[in-house]
Amino acid sequence: MSETSIRLADWKRDNKLLRQIRETVFVQEQAVPPEMEWDSEDDQAVHFLALEGEYAIGTARLLKDGKIGRVAVLKDWRGLQIGSALLQAVLAEAERLGMHRQTLSAQIPAIAFYERFGFSVTSKEYLEAGIAHVDMTRYSPPVLEPALHLEKQEVRFDTAEAAAEHILALLNQARRTICIYTPDLEPLLYNRSDIEHSLTRFLLAHPRNQIKLLVKDTSPAIRRGHRLINLSRRLSSNFYIRKCSPNYPAEELAYLLVDDSGLVIRKNPQLYHGVAYYSAKRIVRLQQNRFDMTWQTAVSDPNMRSLLL
Repeated sequence: MSETSIRLADWKRDNKLLRQIRETVFVQEQAVPPEMEWDSEDDQAVHFLALEGEYAIGTARLLKDGKIGRVAVLKDWRGLQIGSALLQAVLAEAERLGMHRQTLSAQIPAIAFYERFGFSVTSKEYLEAGIAHVDMTRYSPPVLEPALHLEKQEVRFDTAEAAAEHILALLNQARRTICIYTPDLEPLLYNRSDIEHSLTRFLLAHPRNQIKLLVKDTSPAIRRGHRLINLSRRLSSNFYIRKCSPNYPAEELAYLLVDDSGLVIRKNPQLYHGVAYYSAKRIVRLQQNRFDMTWQTAVSDPNMRSLLL
């Protein structure tokens, strides 16, 4: 099986691919009348394509008012988390565009699927194209304002929740590069839907945006499942994971670097005491140099390679 990915699509350039998927799923399989499937809103919508290699296997669209629709995956690729990857990409783009309220019309069997992403039913059941639907709504989680911390160069914290709050705040202000140095992908900090959505939004915002993740041991995360590993598989072109080389001493730290001025660092990875810096270019530059040196000696993780086969 080739590598799967999600990308933004252009209605004119990718029209044939988008139409083929929707024609197959909605018009042919579900007997939706063509005059209901195709509307003028497609011209102004943000479209998404799921691909296996170069082959289009799924699509979705996002309207200017935050309404998500036309979520479709070809039959042979259902049950492979393609729909989840599509929806996460759509939600990330909606939040990037400032659409903090998202709505959709869900077929009854799909209600539980959308509930997993924070949607709630907001209407009684009704028929659309002869198929039972309900309206559903989701509100994006509140974003911690970085401005609250800019008055002080450093902010200390001592709980996992506070650490995650600072990590999320810095991720939400990232513009070009994110570097993560972690012993084991720390689930309390990084295996969270809000962190995943923020990173997805960052990767989709610009083709040159880049995430580098240095980890000592991926085994626990792979064994239990982890959102960032799944994300690296879906958006692999700019999300790199390497393992610290056993031949070189690794720092006993855990930290996040964002662009050239943001840092969340803990001197003891087993504890959640640490410091967040929102505007500290000199400190960040020094830590970035250490990260880059470790990155140069790091190796591909065989555990990760086996997942991609």
